[in-house]
Amino acid sequence: NLKNYAGDAKKVFVIGTVSEEALNNVANKLGKLCSDMILSVGVNLNENAETVSNLPESDAVILVEENGVSRFGEIEKEIEAVYNVKKEIIGVVLL
Repeated sequence: NLKNYAGDAKKVFVIGTVSEEALNNVANKLGKLCSDMILSVGVNLNENAETVSNLPESDAVILVEENGVSRFGEIEKEIEAVYNVKKEIIGVVLL
């Protein structure tokens, strides 16, 4: 499904409010299925300046959040930031 939603996107940014370890695990698993894509990880778009500065370099975004832990307000801010730089969210992973 990811390849279908990604379209022409080759540089995909995996972001979320979960731990960096969780983001890396998701990116590694997806990378095995989508070897033609470059997946990079960004920790907490709401608080990490490096993640914010790397967002415009991506073609699309996959959002990773944790059920019962991630807060709706934080997720909403992430989504808004992604749309502000005219990027598309091509998938959501709920841990």
